[in-house]
Amino acid sequence: MELDIVKDSYVNWIRENTHLSDGLNNSIEISSPFIDSLNENIKLYVVPESNEIKVTDDGYTIWNLETTGMVFRKGSQRERILLDIMERYSVDIDLSTKELYIKTDKDNLGMAIHVLTQTILSVSDLLRFNKKSEERPLSDVQTGAPRNENRFASLNKHRTKKMRMHFRGKGNTARDEPMLTYRSEATT
Repeated sequence: MELDIVKDSYVNWIRENTHLSDGLNNSIEISSPFIDSLNENIKLYVVPESNEIKVTDDGYTIWNLETTGMVFRKGSQRERILLDIMERYSVDIDLSTKELYIKTDKDNLGMAIHVLTQTILSVSDLLRFNKKSEERPLSDVQTGAPRNENRFASLNKHRTKKMRMHFRGKGNTARDEPMLTYRSEATT
């Protein structure tokens, strides 16, 4: 099988199963084909700001986990794991609104959408370590069983090596200010 056939098939599947619609306040809602640990499609919002673009989950990821009984207490191990995931992917978190987001430019928008989606998958996997989740019956996401003929769920494998991504301005040099940085004030 040729590489281009595989690539085209995968890209076409993503394109056909990703839905965009107008959101509030001039935003665009992206409903992706990727599924979180609660068996729901990951939704992102692209929000134009003055000189950059914000890609956000609008606080849904943390809120969704908290509805299952998961708590991220200040200074707790669970909060440290959450902040480690944010740092690993260089994604910002607003601890007051629980919003996960990336600020980027239009040239790096696709990568920002992908990185935030991957981050949400990693954060969502924290549910597997929640004691209350052990009491629930296994869902198709947890077992890896097919959802239907067009979509298959799979477990997200944890990465053991830290990955740092930096979105830079047009010059893409070390002198440029990063478009996206991990903010140390989130850990205070």
